[in-house]
Amino acid sequence: MAKPVPSEAQVKARVVIERDLSILTGDELLRKYGKRGSPKANAFESITGFPAAEIAPTHNPFWHYVLATWFASGSELLYPPQHKDCFAQTLLDVVLGKLDSYDGILFGEPRRALKSTFLMAAADWAAKRHKIVDGLDVIQFYIHNQQRESENRCETIKDMNRFSTYIHTHFPQFRIPVGEWGNREEWDWPCRVRGTAVAESSIKAMSVEGKKAGKGAHYRWLDDMEEESSRDSKTMREAVDHRYDQIRTLVAPAFSREVIANTPYHLHGLTLKIKEASREDGLSRYKILWTPALTEDNEPNFPTIPRLSVASLAKERANEIARTGNDAFWYLQYMLDPRMTGSQTMEWEWFQKMGEKQYLDWRRRQSFRGVLADTAWKGTENQGTGDDTVLGVVEIFAHQGRRDWVLLDAVVSREMVSDEGASELCRLAKKWSTPYMAPEMNSEKTIVGLIRMASRAHKIHPVIIELGGFSKKHKNDRIMSVAGGARSGAVWYLDTIK
Repeated sequence: MAKPVPSEAQVKARVVIERDLSILTGDELLRKYGKRGSPKANAFESITGFPAAEIAPTHNPFWHYVLATWFASGSELLYPPQHKDCFAQTLLDVVLGKLDSYDGILFGEPRRALKSTFLMAAADWAAKRHKIVDGLDVIQFYIHNQQRESENRCETIKDMNRFSTYIHTHFPQFRIPVGEWGNREEWDWPCRVRGTAVAESSIKAMSVEGKKAGKGAHYRWLDDMEEESSRDSKTMREAVDHRYDQIRTLVAPAFSREVIANTPYHLHGLTLKIKEASREDGLSRYKILWTPALTEDNEPNFPTIPRLSVASLAKERANEIARTGNDAFWYLQYMLDPRMTGSQTMEWEWFQKMGEKQYLDWRRRQSFRGVLADTAWKGTENQGTGDDTVLGVVEIFAHQGRRDWVLLDAVVSREMVSDEGASELCRLAKKWSTPYMAPEMNSEKTIVGLIRMASRAHKIHPVIIELGGFSKKHKNDRIMSVAGGARSGAVWYLDTIK
């Protein structure tokens, strides 16, 4: 038996309800379709299979729209715990104005996590939401470190509205004709209502380096502000910082919102500066979403994306080590973990001071304490120009999956010889009640014998953790590890250290 042909009214109702699912929030759906038994409520339940009250609590119109348009050809790369619950929910909150108390939103995501696709989709959807719900033609700037790439992304938005059958059916006023429309740098939506005053175009592609004059925008979408040259050029990093400050002045009178989707390129780059920016009260200026490619247990955060699998990431890391001699850039790009190379500087301000009361509170946690030695004994080949011997007492605390390092005591000397160092190691071990010592050993193990001799005088029983000699590469690895931990707030020093 043939299915009955829907009436014109039924077809129209289906289009309107589907459009509303892509534009209205759960509460808005309830207000429009929530009255049980009403014609609208009956039509909604007949078309969707559920009453509005069941759909509303978890409904995200932006996610609904994204699935129907930007991922209409396949959603196999999407991982809902990240792309729906994190990406789509946050971008919905941005457009609804729920995050206006922040200066902006920072998506810190690994490469290939689909952050640019979601940023383009958000710019596309925001125009429709504001036009239909608020009657507002919003102005949006899409900004990339390269003008060409910014224009490409805006052309992608244009093509979505040119070729998507879903948009043609449910948002016909936004349908862009085939052929020339505006230009690559800027264009208006077909439904844009122009007033008498001169205003910016609906969508404008901009580069970080481009001219920043303009009347301002309701939305600034900043996609990959940093670039490859940031890795090696301090001048380039400072230029990006300065231009970002200029971009922030391009605000619209009614409201102005900023979303940044970046992968860090350098320890001192803009992305990490934004992540750490705070107000006078200590609260963050930006809402931060920071998702590395792997969890602490080395499980993928984006398991549906093959290039972000454990095997692919391991291969990428091996390639980076082969290419540069270290994996610092891999950690930045995929783990969002700031580690240093030997050519980069470490700032003392990154290390956090800890008072006695806080330290005593922390002592309740699980910890390991030991004396570490980075040696450059006087009169040995290991002591280069300007090198010091450094002995430090370090306690490592484990709490809720995080490890914090606290420097309890330290001795630094350019004049210390190995037998004096052995005695000093034993003194520190006894003072801080730990048998564990980890001295650096180069071509010989004399230091172990000296420690055992000195331990008799100090009446301790040392447990030696042997550390091999540090090559230039291993020295850089140590610097990366310590600086990265300090930058993320995980390295402390007791305030009794002068």
